[in-house]
Order: sequence, then C-alpha cells, then structure tokens
Amino acid sequence: MFDLKTWDGFSKLPKEGLDYLLNTTALNKKMADRKDNPYRWRVGSFQVPKDITQDMLEKVSQEACKKFVQTMEKQGWKLESKLQVFGPFPAYDLLYRVILLDKDELRVRGIFSTEPKPIRLELPSTSVRQDTKQKADLIGVARGEGMRPVPRHKRPQK
Repeated sequence: MFDLKTWDGFSKLPKEGLDYLLNTTALNKKMADRKDNPYRWRVGSFQVPKDITQDMLEKVSQEACKKFVQTMEKQGWKLESKLQVFGPFPAYDLLYRVILLDKDELRVRGIFSTEPKPIRLELPSTSVRQDTKQKADLIGVARGEGMRPVPRHKRPQK
C-alpha cells in the first residue's frame, strides 16, 4: 500500500554519479525481455495550473499519487518502489491535441509487480482431436464451433 510518510516524490533526480550514468532504456528492455520478471515501470500523469503554490502542488501531487496507486491496484499491480514525481512538461488537451498554455503536466512513475492469474479457456470438442484417425479441415472445425466461412467477395481487403 502507498504510504505518504515514506513518499519521496519531490527529491531531485541526481545530475551526476552512478545513478545518473545508468542506461534506463537498456534496463527497461532487459526487464521486459524476461518473461518471468513481474516488475514493470508504470507511468501516470496529471495536470496542474501554472500559477499553483508549492503547498498546493504537494497536496495535489499526493492526491494524484494516491489515485494512481489505487488505479494500478485495481488492475492487479502492486507498488514495489517509491514513487517519483517529475516535470513539468507542456500540458496537452487529450481531445483536441493542443497545448494548454495555462497548465503544466507532471508525471508519476514507479515500479510495480504483478502475479499473472491463470486463464481458463474452454475449447469446443470439435476443435480437439478425439482419435488419432480423426481428420478435419478448417471449414469443418469452424462449422462445429458455430461459425460459417466468409465468402471471398465479403472478406476485408488488405
């Protein structure tokens, strides 16, 4: 669970030293390439007015971080690191894709983990070979599953 007492979202990112020299793109690729690795970066964003005070910025950021963590928990992710808040970036209107001149966008990121849940798929008996001598073509399997072949003139064009 997200704990505000240990939250370190406003710490400055290092400008030098070992942490600055890490190639985060390569690390993310390495983490993503391992299928058994449950850890993933997750990034969220929120918008604030440009003339906001530091106290209000901290309150808004804490609320946004709480909502971000709650949303990720609903999706089955668990926070495994401290959250980082960084920015500001230009804020965009998501509908019209234009820059909002009176707002800034801040981003929240953290490392989350998940335990994949097994999914049960029930195959129709017509799709599974019951006997070694049983032979079926694709049309026969499709008919057994309640599907009809699409005529050639009604197929989507590439």
